[in-house]
Amino acid sequence: AMLEAMEERQTTIAGTEYPIPEPFLVIATQNPVDQEGTYALSEAQTDRFLLKEIVRYPSPEQEVEVLTRLDAGLYDRGHRGRPVASLDDIRHLQRITREVHMSRDLMLYASRLVGVTRDAGNYLPSNLARLIEYGASPRATIALCTSARALAVLSGRN
Repeated sequence: AMLEAMEERQTTIAGTEYPIPEPFLVIATQNPVDQEGTYALSEAQTDRFLLKEIVRYPSPEQEVEVLTRLDAGLYDRGHRGRPVASLDDIRHLQRITREVHMSRDLMLYASRLVGVTRDAGNYLPSNLARLIEYGASPRATIALCTSARALAVLSGRN
């Protein structure tokens, strides 16, 4: 079901297809794989995520901030933060991001960076190469270039 939603932008329930409206974003959480009741994502699932953030324990100051926000009701079920962007704003940013020029040389550089993950043993020190379970697919090159374009937009470049 998750792969269908991420790849086809739809979900199927009891044989009926339901389109997922754009913009669509998947954020997944994962407990440490060695904990009971958790399972590693498949290669096909992992391949569809742009980023992986490892969240460490908070510092004492950060924990106090969490408690302060909790006391202020910011984590209450009914609490809603104020929107920082409208749906039209997001669509506009997506459109102008797609229009950012990227040279062929930069695309080739991105492709080569991703290619290193496919043959890490020949390009990276062994302590880094062992961290790569399997090489990134062409989706990674697309995502890297899209991210570079988005960063350019956020930095005021086109």
